[in-house]
Amino acid sequence: MDIAKFENDKGDIRLASCTEKVTINEGGEKEIVYKAAVYLNKAAIRSFLEKIHKYLHENTPKGNPKYERLVANIEEIRAATLESFWQEPEIPFPGNDQNVWWEVWINRKNGATTPEREFLVRLHEAEVQVGSRILIFPEHLVILVKGTFDQLGKSLLYTDQLAEIRKPAETANVPKLWRL
Repeated sequence: MDIAKFENDKGDIRLASCTEKVTINEGGEKEIVYKAAVYLNKAAIRSFLEKIHKYLHENTPKGNPKYERLVANIEEIRAATLESFWQEPEIPFPGNDQNVWWEVWINRKNGATTPEREFLVRLHEAEVQVGSRILIFPEHLVILVKGTFDQLGKSLLYTDQLAEIRKPAETANVPKLWRL
């Protein structure tokens, strides 16, 4: 599967994560299955659906379906859930009604050293507490937030900044909160 073809230069479509699982089928042959989370912003949904339509209804000059390498091996397309961004396989994902602290990794835009205001407003509107301290990495900002699965899902899944979610390291200090 040609996973790189999911991304485009405009950033409308980006590969959020990809994992490879190797299994042995009934015939004793090795099979590789990829599980990819692809982010599509509103502008990209149309483009992605057009590629699917062309795969189903148009052929290349050689007679193969258009976008065959991209689409042929897709078994299932699902809307992303918050759990698909969870990066702690050894730790159970928090329950829907648990009000807990989360470590949220967001993509840096143009060298940003703080989350974009729109991102913080979405969290505030969902009544999510946001820590004021930020870890800055070359490609990501890491912030602590406290809320339930539903609160985070309503706010984080509708932004193109979310990269991953982790369980924060246990510390004795309670983070200061962002003021809007």
